[in-house]
Amino acid sequence: MPSRASAAHDLSTRHVAGMRTSTMGPSLCHTTLPNLHQNMKSFWQKLARPLYCVAPMANVTDAAFRRLISEIAKPSVMWTEFVSCEALTHDSDSRRRMMTTLMYAEKERPVVAQLFGSKPEQFYESAMIVRDLGFDGIDINMGCPEKNVIDQESGAALILQPNLAVEIVAACKRGAQDLPVSVKTRIGFHHIDYKDWVLRLLATEAEVVTVHGRTRDEMSKVPAHWDVIGEVVTLAKSTGSSTLILGNGDVESLVDAQQKVEEYGVDGVMLGRALFGNPWLFQGYPNTAHVSITEKLEVIRRHTQLFQKLLADPGLIGFPRMKKFYGSYLKGVPNARDLRDRMARTQTPEDVYCIIDEALKCLLAQEQVQ
Repeated sequence: MPSRASAAHDLSTRHVAGMRTSTMGPSLCHTTLPNLHQNMKSFWQKLARPLYCVAPMANVTDAAFRRLISEIAKPSVMWTEFVSCEALTHDSDSRRRMMTTLMYAEKERPVVAQLFGSKPEQFYESAMIVRDLGFDGIDINMGCPEKNVIDQESGAALILQPNLAVEIVAACKRGAQDLPVSVKTRIGFHHIDYKDWVLRLLATEAEVVTVHGRTRDEMSKVPAHWDVIGEVVTLAKSTGSSTLILGNGDVESLVDAQQKVEEYGVDGVMLGRALFGNPWLFQGYPNTAHVSITEKLEVIRRHTQLFQKLLADPGLIGFPRMKKFYGSYLKGVPNARDLRDRMARTQTPEDVYCIIDEALKCLLAQEQVQ
């Protein structure tokens, strides 16, 4: 594992059109960052509550998606996709991709980097790297239910290894220094069994614990158990803990989130899948009924432009990932199926722009006839 000094030597951090990026290579010089963390340790405590946050979602909450959300309706806090500590702390081809995942724009602040792994020493190194990149906080993924993550003894697998989980939080806090460290987890692994697990997490004095209201085995197959999330809140309060508790699972709108806060007493809510096709979510609208067809098409254009600028390099992410978003954006648009099928067959962002331009021309012609 490289030392912090060697990691810093390999990381050149710069601003490109407002985006903080990092690239690796022996020919690049280390750039010393300004002190970005003065008075940031308690940023969570300074935020107005309740908190409404973007949930970290693999292959979704990338730099382009987060930039789009921040331009339209900014949440309380942004999360990155999760990043592998093993890949981040070793010289490998995947390391460059991990650093791409950690790109962010200043307008996203406060922005939290989420890490996953199973080795405390790698969390220590990764936390130092994340701190050097200027993030506002670090979150540890202890809730991902996917088999490939579980097989690495990471994500929700840590629920079964509470001693290791505590070591990981401690190591991450040492590496993070003045950055707040939080945890995202679930209410159990095979079945609902949260009490001892949550008490162990609270004892680490993590700044925030986000609770997804399902067990690992439940994946997303059943409705989230918000009653259990409420029990977690009660448990945390009974200990006198200052740790904030966020709830996550099946929240469809900001109104729904507000109701969850009132009913279950959480300090805030994470919203995830509800954002698909609705980057206006944090404006307070439950759906996109208020959004014109022109606006929807222009959001597709803007999202694609951001993706093209930041992530479309095949050596990084590649354009095909962008296509997964088009179907959700096109709901309610005339000829949506045809547009979706055509966009799915595109090879470049420019192909998408042409389809959008054609659709806008047809829309204008129809309006003139009417």
